[in-house]
Amino acid sequence: MVMKHTVKLTVFAITPVIGALVIWGALILALGAEHPVLVVEGHSMEPTLMPGDLIFVQAVRIEDVKAGPDGDIVAFYQPGSGKTKIIVHRAIRKIVNKNGVVGLVTKGDNVPFSDIWHIVDDGFVREVRYITGEELIGKVVFRIPFLGAVVKFVRSPEGLCIVAFIYGLFLVQVSLAGSEKQEKGAVEKS
Repeated sequence: MVMKHTVKLTVFAITPVIGALVIWGALILALGAEHPVLVVEGHSMEPTLMPGDLIFVQAVRIEDVKAGPDGDIVAFYQPGSGKTKIIVHRAIRKIVNKNGVVGLVTKGDNVPFSDIWHIVDDGFVREVRYITGEELIGKVVFRIPFLGAVVKFVRSPEGLCIVAFIYGLFLVQVSLAGSEKQEKGAVEKS
């Protein structure tokens, strides 16, 4: 009987982790983006997007991005960052080079100038680039105000400790309740 209780408690303890992985996998499948959920951190898209907003990003081909003053808000890897820094700005113009390759000019709603990406090598600007299809993650399709701030806190060391502590207390309470139930059942049988 104790073994059965331990197995139930173990399954109960790992259920949130499995649930989070299933939800994350479902979002990746549904939205098709490498990073389907992002937290807005800067002020460059105010008032459209505020720091702490949680945004959902859907994969899209660069040719299908709507550009202009009311163009799509897109998430992309900053050119030259090696896919380590993600930017969320509005697509304001499409550029098609002589080979037919499409690029995007982007700009933050709260920034007076469009983005200019300089690729620097040995201290010299080697190239001025636009956003390419390889750097494009997708377009923003939904936002939940302020929820990203909660997510960001929970992902911090302090937040993880607090969540782990509260969940630990919850598991102890469930375990004690299960033990009392087992003891009560054993007493009633005798």
